Amino acid sequence: KTSTTGNLPTSTAHWNTFAAGSGGIWSGSLSLGSASQQLRVNSDATALEFYTPAAVTSDYVKLVSTDFSNVSSMSLDGYYSSTYDNYRAVISNFYASSGADVHFSFRAGNSQITDSNYQSRVGRITSASGMDASGQDGAKYRLWYGGSGNSAVRSQLTIDIYNPLATSQRQLMSYRGGTWTSGNVLYHFFGSVTHTTQQAHSGFTLDNFSSGYGTLKLYGIK
Repeated sequence: KTSTTGNLPTSTAHWNTFAAGSGGIWSGSLSLGSASQQLRVNSDATALEFYTPAAVTSDYVKLVSTDFSNVSSMSLDGYYSSTYDNYRAVISNFYASSGADVHFSFRAGNSQITDSNYQSRVGRITSASGMDASGQDGAKYRLWYGGSGNSAVRSQLTIDIYNPLATSQRQLMSYRGGTWTSGNVLYHFFGSVTHTTQQAHSGFTLDNFSSGYGTLKLYGIK
């Protein structure tokens, strides 16, 4: 019937749209459904109904995003967990006042690993026809050209870190990216870094530059 009481529908047509007997959500008084439910049109497209959506999950989750300004090093620590097997760090719009190569090192127990047990292999394309390939063993690892203080010359880099909490294997990361040098030369670089000890890691450090700027984001990957 038509009702004019309170906030009830004043039209029979409107009442039927919401009436419980029509598969709607109205049952004499307004029903709000249950916590976290959503409202949708039913499968027959004849009325509205509440429903509980499937849990929203993602295999690729941003854990942290931080901007850094005028720093000489950048560390991420304490974001690894058993929830994710692998991690991806994205470093964007990086530039620094120094022209030295940026160094990468692993961290364990919230401390930088600065011993001589690193091994790295790197490729760097510096022209349309030339590629440099090199290896380095020792303390830390030179990652990419750090720039020369020109904010228009910025580095973009992705670092993948695999199973950092594993204790029965060597830790490994791989990376790729690009930058311009002060001489206006495009560099594309890629490589892998490992540490020979078998221990869980807690993060990583980037250093060997001065007055560095940019954004660092870390994602967990299941």
